[in-house]
Amino acid sequence: GGREHAAQPGRGLDDEDPGAVPGRFHGRSRSSCSASDDDDIVIGRLSTRRVCKACGANYNIKTLPPKVEGVCDKCGGELYQRDDDKQESILHRMDVYREQTEPLINYYKNKGKITDLDASIETDILLGEFKKIF
Repeated sequence: GGREHAAQPGRGLDDEDPGAVPGRFHGRSRSSCSASDDDDIVIGRLSTRRVCKACGANYNIKTLPPKVEGVCDKCGGELYQRDDDKQESILHRMDVYREQTEPLINYYKNKGKITDLDASIETDILLGEFKKIF
């Protein structure tokens, strides 16, 4: 199955929610978008991420590798894989998402409060689509 990531400009998308805070993007009313990705794509993106221990720079061993494997281009620090980027952790996070977040996304979709985006497209194209919404 796929996975969705919800981005909210304001909390409380439900009109009946007295604590709702209107979105602040271009004066539009409360809204949100949901970016869907296939599970394999999510696992592939996260499990190939590496971070520099010294300066925090991010790399991806498939799409943005360092010049020298395991060494940061910026500071020469050691690159490592965060525990939450390991496949077991990713799978657990996806299970929690399906149990806790997915029902909320479906609720707001049914109310017409969420716009869907395909997160498998190139990042710059996805960002352009996101900017069109907000």
